[in-house]
Amino acid sequence: MVMPLPHGSVRMRRTELVSIPRRFRQIAVCGIAILLLLLRSKTNVWVRNTDSTSIQQVGERQEKQDAPVTLKVVLLSDTHGRHRNLTDVPDGDILVFSGDMSYFGRWDQVVDFNNWLGELPHRHKFVVAGNHDGTIHMRGKGSSKEVKRTSLADLPSLLTHAHYLQDSGFTVRVGGERDDDGRDVRIWGSPWQPQYRSFETHRPPGPDGMAGRWGLVPDDTTILIAHTPPAGVMDGDGRGCVDLASRIEQLRARRPSSLRLVAFGHFHEYGTVAGGDGLTYINCAVTDGNRRLVHSPHMVSLEIG
Repeated sequence: MVMPLPHGSVRMRRTELVSIPRRFRQIAVCGIAILLLLLRSKTNVWVRNTDSTSIQQVGERQEKQDAPVTLKVVLLSDTHGRHRNLTDVPDGDILVFSGDMSYFGRWDQVVDFNNWLGELPHRHKFVVAGNHDGTIHMRGKGSSKEVKRTSLADLPSLLTHAHYLQDSGFTVRVGGERDDDGRDVRIWGSPWQPQYRSFETHRPPGPDGMAGRWGLVPDDTTILIAHTPPAGVMDGDGRGCVDLASRIEQLRARRPSSLRLVAFGHFHEYGTVAGGDGLTYINCAVTDGNRRLVHSPHMVSLEIG
């Protein structure tokens, strides 16, 4: 027979199982409080460090985006078949050729000019035609049927080692290791000239001719490549293109203006003129009036910001 325990014994046994001495409760509460403080402190430090690193990375990237980049441009024109005699073409980011690679459109000279371009190290090469590189409508020089000659329509397929520009453009991304770190440089080229009517590249002045062609130049153009000079700038005693000069002034009037460089040849007045507001004009002709090779290619460094 099992005898029941006294009622007080049961209550005492339960009290001993759930009761915690006061001093232990105090120690436990203090320990938990200290642990929470430590966790909170470590969490705050981690957040602050993460935020600081993120801000620093964003700041460094912003500085890179704001800093200007340097573009090295090599320029020449009017070689008239004598390109192989140039032994001092400097290296650079891009090469610009402002027309007259041949003499009266000789096919063999254009083909060899393209081969020569392929031997140069520049990553991008831009070429516009000169009046000598298209069809000539005249008797005498350049009209012989015994020599194969080019037209403007032939040049895109012949110049495989360059970007041939004819009322067209190309955008180059320069500077920066990431796509969003660099700068866009818009390059536009056109071969037309108003001076000599016997050549395929001739267009008359005015809205139906030269003004219409130059009106195609985008407002955000950085480098403008022509064959004819603008009026008043190394232009053979005032024979430059008035419509080109007018379009350049329109581009310069934009704020901010993107135009930094105008390259041309045609009249063999090799030289550089500072146009103000960061604009540079360059006559790229490396031969003289008798088509003797007397100059070296230009080399300019453009700060693109």
